[in-house]
Amino acid sequence: MDKKIYWTNKMALRQATQALSNLLPPSITIATNGDEQILHAAVRDEKVCSYQAEIVSNLTKEGAARELAQRSGQDRAGVVFVADHITSGAQKLLRDAGQSYMDSGGNCYLACVDHSQFVVFVQGQATKSRSHRCQHRAFNEAGLKLIFALLNHDELVNTTYRTMADTADISRGAVGYVLSDLEELGYLIKIDTRTRKLRRLDELMDRWAVAYGERLRPKMTRGRFQFLNEAVVRDWKAIDLDSSLGRWGGEAAADALTHDLQPESLSIYTEEPTTKLLRGLRMVPDPEGPVEILDQFWTPLTSVDDTNTRTVPPLLVYADLLTLDDSRATHIANRIFTDHLMADG
Repeated sequence: MDKKIYWTNKMALRQATQALSNLLPPSITIATNGDEQILHAAVRDEKVCSYQAEIVSNLTKEGAARELAQRSGQDRAGVVFVADHITSGAQKLLRDAGQSYMDSGGNCYLACVDHSQFVVFVQGQATKSRSHRCQHRAFNEAGLKLIFALLNHDELVNTTYRTMADTADISRGAVGYVLSDLEELGYLIKIDTRTRKLRRLDELMDRWAVAYGERLRPKMTRGRFQFLNEAVVRDWKAIDLDSSLGRWGGEAAADALTHDLQPESLSIYTEEPTTKLLRGLRMVPDPEGPVEILDQFWTPLTSVDDTNTRTVPPLLVYADLLTLDDSRATHIANRIFTDHLMADG
């Protein structure tokens, strides 16, 4: 599967399961298992049934009819359609056909009546689908910079617009529309007039990581390079990269976090001129070289990104790995998300 599709599907499934979980009593759980797009339904921790999730586009009644027609004659007993939004007409059509479904608001129909008569049916919940304008502004270049700062510095969300703007290196006007859009999208809530709180952090981090790879990272990349001594790349830990010069990202940072990835390429984020790095690390430009240099777009503070001054924050490592069309990188990315991001959220 194409990596962009894989991670988009992962986010869609996570959003739907989280929305449904918020509506269910504690005795009923519906959750995914690891990296697979498989849902497990359980009552009082006893697994009742499992479903293979199929991510589909937003469904109208006509769209649902097409999806069913395309699968005519197939066994759909263990399949659940997952979409951002499913209209009420489409929901009824799917229920009448015995087709399980879920959407981002928690609306669903599962069934699985052969195992302890397990049925979960929810309707009437508003979905999180927003306009393209809103989604685009919250995750444009300025939005991505601010979201990254907010996710790495817990206290920042309750500071002034000026402080947030200075930290993320964006305009104060951009802070206003990004916070407004994050609130509309359900990622930010106002507890009182002085207190804000980020929510649905796992989903927000996943969404940020995908958008970063598509929209911001290409603008941050300065080029690729090669060491004069090509053997140096195999022993990257011995390279004297001072934090004042730059920080490791990508595969090198992933190896530093997990000790389980031999980097095939090296990524360095820096605020220094490229020529200074080339002189200090004895490198030359090479379009096919194993080293890429990128702009450091954030301001390090006394926070998570200073726990290891040689590497970038774990969220950025995760995002870097998602840009690689590599199964080993995908595996390590999931480990980093579980061990270094979910644990923090």
